[in-house]
Amino acid sequence: MAGSYAATEVRWQDRARCNGSEIDFTPEVESREELTQVRALFCDLCPVRTECFAYAVVYRAKGYWGGTSTQDRTLLGYSRNRVKCPVCLCKSLVRTESHEICQGCGVSWTRILSEGETT
Repeated sequence: MAGSYAATEVRWQDRARCNGSEIDFTPEVESREELTQVRALFCDLCPVRTECFAYAVVYRAKGYWGGTSTQDRTLLGYSRNRVKCPVCLCKSLVRTESHEICQGCGVSWTRILSEGETT
């Protein structure tokens, strides 16, 4: 599928802005303040933020991934499941501003906005 990637791939981690950082991205207790700091230092300008987020969604990772917290991703898991994954036909999808991510197989694709929908 053109324009897609598998969240199970981990080569993207080499290009992550946080690669080699000393910050604990999986703290015992997550806070909004700490997430804001992590986002400002790393996530907001990271070239692989989408891949990082998709990986965390697929593997239900704890901590700060792709500019989100564990709680953020949990809430996204309750998203509107109106469409199916074109690869595995799973109905469990997570939507971001620009992508949809299949929780079944980890494939992500650019989201096409519905008429009247804005990001």
